[in-house]
Amino acid sequence: MRYSIEIINEDEAKSWNKFISDYGCVFHLFEWSQILSETYGYNPVYFALLNKDEDINSVFPTVITPSKKMVSLPFLDYVNIISKKVELSKTMLDYVLKYCKFLGIVNFENYTTNLIHNKHLKFFHSSNTYVLNTALDFKKIWMDYFSKKRRNLVRKALKNDLVVKQEKNKSFLYEYYKIYLKTMKRLGQIPQSSRLFFNILKYLGKFVEMYSVRLEGNLIAGLIVLKFNNYFNIWNNASISKYWSYAPNDLLYYEVIKNACNMGIKRVDFGSTPLVSGLEHFKKSFGGIPVPIYKLTNISSTSILQNASKYASHILSFIVPMRLHDNLGNLIYSKIY
Repeated sequence: MRYSIEIINEDEAKSWNKFISDYGCVFHLFEWSQILSETYGYNPVYFALLNKDEDINSVFPTVITPSKKMVSLPFLDYVNIISKKVELSKTMLDYVLKYCKFLGIVNFENYTTNLIHNKHLKFFHSSNTYVLNTALDFKKIWMDYFSKKRRNLVRKALKNDLVVKQEKNKSFLYEYYKIYLKTMKRLGQIPQSSRLFFNILKYLGKFVEMYSVRLEGNLIAGLIVLKFNNYFNIWNNASISKYWSYAPNDLLYYEVIKNACNMGIKRVDFGSTPLVSGLEHFKKSFGGIPVPIYKLTNISSTSILQNASKYASHILSFIVPMRLHDNLGNLIYSKIY
């Protein structure tokens, strides 16, 4: 069968999303192009492979950053090429690399769970995501999938008078972002712009679920979930470390998993996790199964600019006042990535 590859524009977003609703995940939705463009000025290039009837058979969303790098997609755990047939994914990747060469773009980057070998690209196992099958009775998950330690910590959280609930308004996002900044400062990482959070709510609001944990009315932990195609993707989690003894994060994951089971959600994706880390152990203890995430790139080592961003994040965490973290993080992301 003959195929053609086209770049989809905003007028064709509806047909793109229709294909995604059958084959993709929330990270493939066309709205991410608007989010990344409006937040950081990235130029979206969304590739679609069409058959002779002009029906979409494969998609691959990318953006070109101000530093002239093609990425699929920044700030997301992984973005796979989605195709009706495996061989079409290979065709798509070949075309995208040729497109990069045509534009003179020398840096290409993609994080994926569906590894496609290509002679022009290097790959390595960068991290794992952890996935829990929630198409089960919650009582079974509680007893058979949660570790004994995790069940005890959830019980402790419930006895600590913590209040967990779903939030639906922008005012919560303002509260949450303050905790997020503290979390990133503690980790020594560059914070993403607050505009990214609010644009996700703006463009993907119907797919966003936000959870809070409060102690005596004060927000001590929160979590953002993206719901799509019977899947939950945990996109962001932040908490205040001095309250960890109350086990607020254990309570958040417990609540998300319980809600997923009650809503008929088939899978909860816990998100990208560094290899051999405490966070890896945390997600395993909820029954998460590791799924490798591979980094595909056409450069052999981390670029100077990427190294600069790493060191800049540590400098930010120690010498920059919290109120300036957002603006400086925004500046670094828009110039480097």
